[in-house]
Amino acid sequence: MLRNTIPGAAVCLTIALLISALPGTAEVSESDFRMTVLDAFAITGRGVVVTGRVVEGAAEAGDWVCVPMLEGEAVGRQIAGLEMFRKVLERVEAGDNAGLLFETLDHKQIARNAELVAGCSGDL
Repeated sequence: MLRNTIPGAAVCLTIALLISALPGTAEVSESDFRMTVLDAFAITGRGVVVTGRVVEGAAEAGDWVCVPMLEGEAVGRQIAGLEMFRKVLERVEAGDNAGLLFETLDHKQIARNAELVAGCSGDL
């Protein structure tokens, strides 16, 4: 389940799984969100777009995810926007190829082939 992830992302996934196990949380929620990172690039004036395929769960603009970095750690960032084939989306779900927009990231430091996971809020 944790293959192709880095240690920081594994910690975020563990936190997300613990949160989803709390009483009163839905069985399928945004905390189940996982997306494999294919590429990342900067858009001047907007931020960084991380592209990839949603493996599990769903995410919406405003959700917090753990972004795996090359240094072996992950940082929590809020999703500023979602797009698929130049269409702005309200939500992405498992099976979607999409781009997630983040306002405060360095695209050169994002680990490729790792996984974004839900459940982080702010820097770890």
